[in-house]
Amino acid sequence: MSQSSLPLRIDARRSGIFLTALILGLMAIAPHSQAAPLPGTILTTPGSTVLPGLIAPGTPAGTLLASLVSPYSFATTGGTTSGTIISAVYRNSSGTLDFYYQVTNSASSATAIARVAAMSFTGFTTWTGFRVDAVGPFAAGTVAYVTADSDGLGNVLGFSFSPPNSAKILPSLAAYIMVISTNATAFTAGNTSVVDGGATTAAAFQPASVGPTGPLTITTTSVAGGTVGKPYSQTLIATGGSPPYLWSIIAGRLPAGLTLNRNTGQITGTPIEEQMAIVTIQVTDSNSPAQTATTVLVFTMGL
Repeated sequence: MSQSSLPLRIDARRSGIFLTALILGLMAIAPHSQAAPLPGTILTTPGSTVLPGLIAPGTPAGTLLASLVSPYSFATTGGTTSGTIISAVYRNSSGTLDFYYQVTNSASSATAIARVAAMSFTGFTTWTGFRVDAVGPFAAGTVAYVTADSDGLGNVLGFSFSPPNSAKILPSLAAYIMVISTNATAFTAGNTSVVDGGATTAAAFQPASVGPTGPLTITTTSVAGGTVGKPYSQTLIATGGSPPYLWSIIAGRLPAGLTLNRNTGQITGTPIEEQMAIVTIQVTDSNSPAQTATTVLVFTMGL
């Protein structure tokens, strides 16, 4: 399976789902490349704060490699603030990766959103900017950030929507698309945080270094139980070999109502009956000849 295959799309809109999938995309042999940052983005070095960099509408984003929709929710003194974060990874024309983020604040939220941060970018060169045009899975937003910054280690890249308070992402509004352009050539699962009167994290992507890999191994040794009639999500994780991976069931069947995404290893659905299932899972890497690994998992769906 080549990296030019169709983009993967992961949807985690259901509240309470937290993805921890290891989705490792390898685009080159070296961990870093001589990046050509997305035009309009601003170099954001460790410890710096920069003004917004506008990426001209119509600028090609490149090849969409992965996208993710993650819900967030946190309590504040005024009530609950919630919404969604869309994140995506694009490979631009130079072969390096750009990380996209967009936050939407629900109409019912108790507070506005003051800050969004993405991690972990240590060891990579980063540029920040924003798009006002719709691209890929993103709609055109309406709220621009005030400044972008990097912590002293270059690990956390943040986008601040205040001061003033009127610049925050108010309930029912969506931010412009925030972009972190990098010199990375690989990515993996990561996190973002949303802050205002409280804070929470949501699943996203982060850059990854490419190095020697060991034997292909499935590290998921057990899975969570589920409840009939309630959404279920479990992501299988593999390490080693040569990503991307393909997942399959070689013995047994998942509980009724659940399905396996072959590209991501994510098992989702809504169980429809009380059931225990013993399933043998296999993962195959992209080596030639391919490596495989198997594991036996027990799924229990109760009332």
